[in-house]
Amino acid sequence: MSLFSVPARARLRRRFDKASGTYDGAAHLQERVAERLVSLAGAQLESRQSLLEVGSGSGQIHRALARHRLLPRLCLFSDISYGMLARGRKWAREARDNQQGTDAHGYCVCDGACLPLREQFDVVVASMSLHWFDDPSVALQSFMGAMVTGGVLLLAFPGVGSLESLHRLCGRETFTFPHSASIRAQLLAAGLRVDQHDDTFEETYETMQAFLQTMRSWGVMTPHQPLGWTARRNMLESRHKPIKIGWRIHYMVAT
Repeated sequence: MSLFSVPARARLRRRFDKASGTYDGAAHLQERVAERLVSLAGAQLESRQSLLEVGSGSGQIHRALARHRLLPRLCLFSDISYGMLARGRKWAREARDNQQGTDAHGYCVCDGACLPLREQFDVVVASMSLHWFDDPSVALQSFMGAMVTGGVLLLAFPGVGSLESLHRLCGRETFTFPHSASIRAQLLAAGLRVDQHDDTFEETYETMQAFLQTMRSWGVMTPHQPLGWTARRNMLESRHKPIKIGWRIHYMVAT
């Protein structure tokens, strides 16, 4: 069963489809996280023959793997958004023409919570996608089900502590993020060994409007929780002021 209702899936897909043309220009955080995750996985990816990415977006993990020369022979990139996959596929064609990519890769438009796949993969990757699911634990179960015995699961996601300055401005939590302890506990309960690393990123935006524009470029149109009048007033008053935005990113390499 999907984590999203049909209307919710459709809205999410439309948001990412709409953002597919602007995503790469604003996805500095996602690129940085992808690079870090692939670097941490390192030797775990050597000699792996197949890889599935869930929530591949416009190809940040694909590019990081290519830079590190760690692309498995067979890769399947999946996302709920056709527009995002089309951007990733365009880059892959150009990379293949320049002999930087792999010939054996495919694309699948699907909901990562109920992957429509019979195959299992040596490597399953979910970078900056776990927080998009209403119930990350169910999504994680789907990810693990797509992994062969003895495979490796790579996760990178923003956790509790992200966007605290925005939450303070609004007077409450407006976006919800997974608890890293819960994700780690679920992996350990499944019999996996977990190597975890945590990073904190902070970026200053010239104005609140600039930050909100970046969020829209990512496909984030509205907060997880509706804003009240006080929050709306505070954001309106702060729209032309600089704001520091912090992210708490968790990386997990599970084997």
